[in-house]
This record gives sequence, structure tokens and C-alpha cells, in this order.
Amino acid sequence: MSNEALLRGIWLICVGATLWFALVPPQMGGLGGAGYHGVAFMVLGLLTPAAFPRLSLLLVWFALLALGGAIEVGQEFTDLGRSGEWADMRFNTIAATVGVIYAWIGRVLIKRVRNEKASSVSNGSSD
Repeated sequence: MSNEALLRGIWLICVGATLWFALVPPQMGGLGGAGYHGVAFMVLGLLTPAAFPRLSLLLVWFALLALGGAIEVGQEFTDLGRSGEWADMRFNTIAATVGVIYAWIGRVLIKRVRNEKASSVSNGSSD
């Protein structure tokens, strides 16, 4: 199994867990609050670009905002004892933004290391 396939499997589990905890009633294990939104969307902001490296970070960011919005709409318009809130959408947005920024920093650092490694190999250095 490739690293990308493993990351996509982990990503799918994280998306499923996010949807489960966000949409099911509290008595069935549903969770809410800023902390949970922050953790879920920061993890997705970091994990999505790693699982789908060919996607632009801007597309990933918009997709996460759409997911957060869909969750809030789903909470508001389903009869599951949940309610959509603008504050939760703000937390989703902030956390997804931070996660995607960290993913971008990671991409920049990885590219820099690869370039330095390639440069040292082409110069005959073994370090």
C-alpha cells in the first residue's frame, strides 16, 4: 500500500468521524463546541493536502469551507436535535485556514529539502 493510499484511508476515516460527531444527536455521541470544530478542521486542513497532493491548497481550503457549511446546514435543517451556528462556521473556517497554512509550510519545506538534496548530489557532495 502506498503512502498516498494510506493517507487517503486515514482522511476518509477523519471525514467520516467529523460528519458523525457533527450530525448525530448528543445522546448518540454527537459532539459540539469550538474545540471539536477546531481539532476536526485543523486535522482535515493538514491531512487533505497530504492525501491529495495534486490538489491546489486553495481548492482544498474552499472544499473544507463547503464541508463546514454543509455540516452547519445539515444541523439546522435536520430533526436530529442539532442546530447550525455561525460561530461554529467561523471556528471551522479558522481551523481549516490554519491547517492549510501549515500544509503549505510543509510543502515549502519539503521542496526546499529536495532542492538542496538535488543540488548537493549534482555538485558531487555525498551529504
